[in-house]
Amino acid sequence: MLSGLLKNDIAIQVSINIMNAFVEMRKFILNNAQVFERLTNVEYKMLEHDKKFDEVFDELQRNKNEEFK
Repeated sequence: MLSGLLKNDIAIQVSINIMNAFVEMRKFILNNAQVFERLTNVEYKMLEHDKKFDEVFDELQRNKNEEFK
């Protein structure tokens, strides 16, 4: 888009470099898709464990409060 507006060699080269950067990013994402998927799975498991820990800590706190009543 930049090269269409400015119509000079620098603007054209910048536009080409931007497109090349997007192509390289896409290649990187495709080549590492399995790693990203595994990372996402680890994050979901961590969230599940956090919920379970919260439940355990809440129950422990509830039991502790009942002991002091």
